Amino acid sequence: MPSKLKASAGVKTIAGLQKGLQLLRMIEAASAASFTELRTQTGWPKANLARVLKTLLEEGWIWRSADTGRYALNSAPALHPERSDWVGRLSQAAAPPREALQVRVPWPTELGVRDGSSMLSVDGPYARNSLSTNFRVLGSRPSMLRSSLGRCYLSFCPDEERETILLALRRSRLPEDQEGAQPQEVNRFIQQVRQQGYATRDARHTSANSPERFGALAVPVMDEDRIVASLCVVWIPAIVTEGRIVQDHLADLKHAAAEIGARLRPVQADGGDKG
Repeated sequence: MPSKLKASAGVKTIAGLQKGLQLLRMIEAASAASFTELRTQTGWPKANLARVLKTLLEEGWIWRSADTGRYALNSAPALHPERSDWVGRLSQAAAPPREALQVRVPWPTELGVRDGSSMLSVDGPYARNSLSTNFRVLGSRPSMLRSSLGRCYLSFCPDEERETILLALRRSRLPEDQEGAQPQEVNRFIQQVRQQGYATRDARHTSANSPERFGALAVPVMDEDRIVASLCVVWIPAIVTEGRIVQDHLADLKHAAAEIGARLRPVQADGGDKG
């Protein structure tokens, strides 16, 4: 091992690659960032930043919202190109309803789709008029079993798809996946979610003073009778209760989800992947 380290010590790094990786970390930390925000953080000349962003865009590592102009990670460029294109189109179709939703809801909202055995945050949380919350904790890949986005998706997806997801979770090396994927526990929360029409976040694993101690409530985004995404609102329990969120904003959330679903139908007329 020492000989390998010694040999690599004389190898020069690639400056352009370093810049690209730095930029990816910044975009990930912000969930979604504008050109101006990235330029402020990096201090790079406009032309240099534009070139790095263009390279990352063309290589599929990031994408840019046509509505907001903000850059976001393309969710593990491991996504198949058609799948990646679908996620981008979903975000664009959802942007107007989410903008309208944020006028009525003073808390961040987040849109997620299934990606394997976890959820994928499409373009990070909207927080136009919200109080502060820990957006980094929200993450770009919410847990299928702990997040409101994942629990909502599991509750409304077809039985066959659900079994595929749960099988993958049971094979996971993470104890929380294996324990949470047990049929009795899953059936319990699915029944509850279907009865009330929304899913909430499972925060039992977080302490009362943890930065992850936030509330989240999600509703399904449906294309006719099939779930294609989950839409959630996130809040701070010390400031507002779940009951108040349900009373004041559940109808708004459902209305936005229905509008997103309606806007997706013309988009999917060309045979795009429903996710």
